[in-house]
Amino acid sequence: MIDGVHVSPRRVIEDPRGDVLHMLKCTDEVFTQFGEVYFSKLHPGRKKAWRRHRAATSQLAVPVGVVHFVLVDDRATSPTRGVRADVTIGETSYA
Repeated sequence: MIDGVHVSPRRVIEDPRGDVLHMLKCTDEVFTQFGEVYFSKLHPGRKKAWRRHRAATSQLAVPVGVVHFVLVDDRATSPTRGVRADVTIGETSYA
């Protein structure tokens, strides 16, 4: 895995009326603060790329469907420089 990337299983409370999916709590080890929350909708079968960030902290969740993330460490001083991480999260593997 890429240095600094954490994939944490999230709790799903199943209920016949509709499930509750935890995303982030202030007691989570990876939580520091946040500046905004937004949602991105992807159309089935389409690819959507985020632009390159020199430094960023993102908390991602996929409560509906499945998304495959491809992460590449291009940081010059990183111990995992050049490493590619493929992470799939969503309804079948909620993280």
